[in-house]
Amino acid sequence: HQAIALADPAAYDLGPGRVPGKPVPEIKEAECVGCNLCSLVCPVHGCITMVSVETGLEPLAWADYQTRLAAGDATAFPPHP
Repeated sequence: HQAIALADPAAYDLGPGRVPGKPVPEIKEAECVGCNLCSLVCPVHGCITMVSVETGLEPLAWADYQTRLAAGDATAFPPHP
């Protein structure tokens, strides 16, 4: 899942042998699943922070979700666009 992209990818002439200017990444918050990977790999310490968001659903580990899904006790996530 990728919730990080360049703010304006067309502004950079990316390709073999080319060095982009200063690409600016942005977080697509609507697609964020809270995996925390972006903050773990960000080279700028403390640049990305995670906060809890109330969804009305209980937190669920992936393995537990898969078990509930197989038993019919969970709804499948829609495919990523």
